[in-house]
Amino acid sequence: MFGVLGFGSEVKNLGVVGVNITGSLRVGGLVGWNRSGTVTQCYSMGVISGDSPVGGLVGYNSHLDSHLARCYSTGTVKGTGKRIGGLVGVNEGARVTHCYSTGAVGSTGQWSSVGGLVGPTRAL
Repeated sequence: MFGVLGFGSEVKNLGVVGVNITGSLRVGGLVGWNRSGTVTQCYSMGVISGDSPVGGLVGYNSHLDSHLARCYSTGTVKGTGKRIGGLVGVNEGARVTHCYSTGAVGSTGQWSSVGGLVGPTRAL
């Protein structure tokens, strides 16, 4: 639904159902790249697949200002690359609070970092 959320952006109280998304880079059920935005009380349900990073709700969650709060993802998250997560594909310096993910998460990539909630995480 959203390719990139920039500084000061906010998505609140939004859910997407029956998602069927296939992409390559920064693939998410609701947001591809959260780059200093806030996502609150949002969810996605469906199938999300791509290369890397791939997340059930957000593909790539980066920057200290980025925040996911009270969100969830259900369904299936599939990747062919290294960074796959049920809720967030990669979390880099951002905050994720009071969130959860259910469903199958997997990757066919060699040396993959796969997480039920978040793929790889790195502090900035």
